[in-house]
Amino acid sequence: FEILSPSAGDLLMVGPHQNITWKTTGRVQKVWLEFMTDGKKWQALAGPMPDQGSFGWTVPDQISSEVKFRIFDGNNAVAQAVSSSFQIKGALNLTSPQGAEVWETGSRHTIHWQTTGSIPQLKIEAVEDVLNEGAPEKRFVIADNLANKNSFEWTVPDQISDHLRVRVSDLRDSSVSARSANPFSIIAHFDVKSPKSDDIWIVGSSHEIVWSTSGTVPEVALEFSRDDFYRDINLIANHVPNTGAAMWTVSDAISPSVKIRVSDMRDSRAAAV
Repeated sequence: FEILSPSAGDLLMVGPHQNITWKTTGRVQKVWLEFMTDGKKWQALAGPMPDQGSFGWTVPDQISSEVKFRIFDGNNAVAQAVSSSFQIKGALNLTSPQGAEVWETGSRHTIHWQTTGSIPQLKIEAVEDVLNEGAPEKRFVIADNLANKNSFEWTVPDQISDHLRVRVSDLRDSSVSARSANPFSIIAHFDVKSPKSDDIWIVGSSHEIVWSTSGTVPEVALEFSRDDFYRDINLIANHVPNTGAAMWTVSDAISPSVKIRVSDMRDSRAAAV
């Protein structure tokens, strides 16, 4: 016998149909097929069966880097052939986030993925796209040694970026991995503490605008509007150091529906009213 496939170093994924093929010299009526994943014990695969030169195998969930296949004559076990080692691996498919999401620091979101094969533990990372050729890839760990339940609830950290992807990988074999198809964003979160909805501020008086921030934001923009920032948008100040408070001398813009907006100078999506 001569085994044609699988051959040395081949990678088979758990689940799909794979043809095992061989060539026989001489006449053999019946053959037996076996495989081994641990270097010790052969497992029955098929036989006795007519020697047709091929067998369709649904790859089992027996992940290993040292899989071998054996064929032998059903009437003469000395007549046999053993393949070189090949691999059986599982697979991961990340389903969320897939890209274009905008998540605020401190918010909670669920990362979802699908698993093929037995992958008991995972590592989850966020990877930043490399925008400049030759620059190193930046990444940070979201969860390590994580029991694989196909989802993980993530409290979004202070890692502001527009170019992040989630990567999920098998803890035993990092080559078994999946990542977001497109980048998503992490932005800062603001809460405006003052003014409050029932405050009345007099034109020309001085009042403190107060806000809180989740995420690293060096400077903010302050604006006010009388139509919920539809068309009437008025600048109070740009490039305000993000200390959480700033004084405002109230403008001559009399209205019962004034609102204040605080936003990240770098990214106006990060804002609160």
